[in-house]
Amino acid sequence: MLSKMEVIRQLGENIIAFLAQLENFQKKLWLKKKFVTETNYCITLDRLADQTDLLEQVFDNENQLADWEKLYVLDLDKLDHDYEALSWEAFLAKPEYRYLMLDTRHFDEAFRAQLLATIDDLDDQCDGLLVHSENFQALNLLQERYKEQVKCIYIDPPYNTGGDGFAYKDQYQHSSWASALQDRLLLGRELMSTDNGSCFISIDDGEQSLLRQVTSGIFGDDNFVSNVIWQKKYAPANDATWLSDDHDFLLTYAKKKSSWRPGKLERSLEQNKSYKNPDNDTRGRWKADNYKCNKTADERPNLYYPITNPATGKEIWPNRNRVWAYSKEAHLKNERENRVWWGIDGTNETPAYKRFLSDVGGMVPRTIWKYEDVGHTQDGIRQLRELLPDTGFTSPKTIGLMERVQRVSESDLVVDYFAGSGTTGHAMINLNREDNGQRKYILVEMGDYFDTVLKPRIQKVVYADTWKAGSPVADKSGNMNGVSHCFKTIRLESYEDALGNLALNRQKGQQQLLEASENSDLNAARQSYVMNYMLEVETRGSASLLNSKLFVDPTAYQLNVRSASGDETKAVHIDLLETFNYLLGLTVEHIAAPVYFDAELTQGEFGRWQANVKRVTDASKGKWWFRTVYGTNRNGQSVLVVWRNLPSVIAKGEKGARDEKGLLKDNAVLDAVLIEKLNIRLTASQDDEIDILYVNGDHNINIPKNRKGELMEQARIQLIEEAFHRLMFAGTESDLPGKV
Repeated sequence: MLSKMEVIRQLGENIIAFLAQLENFQKKLWLKKKFVTETNYCITLDRLADQTDLLEQVFDNENQLADWEKLYVLDLDKLDHDYEALSWEAFLAKPEYRYLMLDTRHFDEAFRAQLLATIDDLDDQCDGLLVHSENFQALNLLQERYKEQVKCIYIDPPYNTGGDGFAYKDQYQHSSWASALQDRLLLGRELMSTDNGSCFISIDDGEQSLLRQVTSGIFGDDNFVSNVIWQKKYAPANDATWLSDDHDFLLTYAKKKSSWRPGKLERSLEQNKSYKNPDNDTRGRWKADNYKCNKTADERPNLYYPITNPATGKEIWPNRNRVWAYSKEAHLKNERENRVWWGIDGTNETPAYKRFLSDVGGMVPRTIWKYEDVGHTQDGIRQLRELLPDTGFTSPKTIGLMERVQRVSESDLVVDYFAGSGTTGHAMINLNREDNGQRKYILVEMGDYFDTVLKPRIQKVVYADTWKAGSPVADKSGNMNGVSHCFKTIRLESYEDALGNLALNRQKGQQQLLEASENSDLNAARQSYVMNYMLEVETRGSASLLNSKLFVDPTAYQLNVRSASGDETKAVHIDLLETFNYLLGLTVEHIAAPVYFDAELTQGEFGRWQANVKRVTDASKGKWWFRTVYGTNRNGQSVLVVWRNLPSVIAKGEKGARDEKGLLKDNAVLDAVLIEKLNIRLTASQDDEIDILYVNGDHNINIPKNRKGELMEQARIQLIEEAFHRLMFAGTESDLPGKV
């Protein structure tokens, strides 16, 4: 009996160990920062006014022209005529052309690199970021770059009803729904500015109480601001079984309520109606305000005194139960400033205070937002269909509601990680158009309507402020009120992609261990390996787990990526450069185009390889290429990233063997290029030094030199592959077997 129990106990322990290995491995795949699989930019043509070579390439691109015809209902025959007849200055002065958005997805990598190289302060010039990804993965990747920089987070998560029209998975069990939101809210909170960050969450009655518990656990009850009511319907639902559902909530929190203050709202004509100017005061409109307060003479004896009417000479005392609102000194100041009003003929029995409209400022936001002020659900649908008549998206929020959120938050950077149709971005662009502001947005969406609704909506709103049935509408002067704009789109590897790109690589020794007899001395080791280490060890080198050996040609790193529908996969080239920028948290100032070199390699006196390099303009004649990224990390350190290929390492001889000296040869070229030939972009002053230099491929650089040839003593040199792995898997491996 005891032996059977021992067998059962051992079997149970083995099952638990194997399940723990599997769970830890899944956790690692889920939590690892995901690769950027695609990067593109959309830029208005006005920003290329000085880049006529690029503009000519744009207008030679048939796919781009067809895209404009579809997006903007552009007359291509007229465009072709104007293109031939007008100078660039005159052409771009025309409102129908100036704010056309070129989309780099229609161009090859050489054009994209050439375009980016013309833009200084790249991140500052970028007004928006669109991320096509599951939102947890997007927030996870954006942590280092945007930590504590976001003033407003707005989200409109699925209401968990199954019938609300959302294109998200609805009808979770309550606990699963709450857990999914909690994980994302925790990541979102890390992005929020400590002193002035706020979070607005749309929700209905069904999950409002549960959401309040989740958010209070994340932000703390002390940071709860309000449960704003939005009147979402303009008419009652008479077919409702119980009560007409006329409102939703905006659950509002501050990251630090003690320092956060809401922005005041612009006054309406109705609110200003009571302000007049009966005495033609040069200071403008005013209204008569109460000169008394609700304190008694016993409570405020200094406010109980007589006031003399200057017109009648009559001495007037306040009621002992309601004394003056101003002290004697303040009253005398009011008289000097002509702020005491005794009526049109000056004979009133009680004075009033002249409160000028110019002194009042905006209105403190209230907790009930009426549809007359911010719109209702039908407005949201109508606004979207004016832009995209054939859209099937049925649950957009109104532009007015999003503008109200941004005015209250006073945000210069908003994140919406349930972006849907892109109303949040639309609102930010409208506000910038209104006051020439510099507000920026980050929109995260995983649905296939990222390409069919969200992105084209932003492209259209930039081009014109008014649309009708999918066409832009000019104002009376012929302007469409477009705005200068640039936004970036990135797509991320999904969790399913990470799983799909796993490859088991079992070495000979591991195979022998697995084939060992149960009675052999290796049995215990075999069981331990299978139960605790096999997945971690044998998947090393999988593309989704970062195969650093492939960094010898950074442009050739591939993953098989699933389509949005999940029906098929295709091989795509991973954007290692962009992924690494986010892992570093780099505020990018400049991305250079690849620079190509040819080299003559020789061995010196002690066998050390030396390179005499020559820069070439024809990429096909340059065996070696280098590309630099310059920026600043969150610690304020200047960072230079140098990407290169290692063709001598890649190359194989006649018998298929790799050149053992290949790395030495490529590093000789690196030394010559980096120190002598490469025009690396440092900072504005040639006397400045970079703090950290990253280079891919094993190298023997000691200390680089600046452009004056002086040693950069403070520079720290790091291998890209090592930093990439450390940052991509940060926080994922602490619970794995054998990890400390």
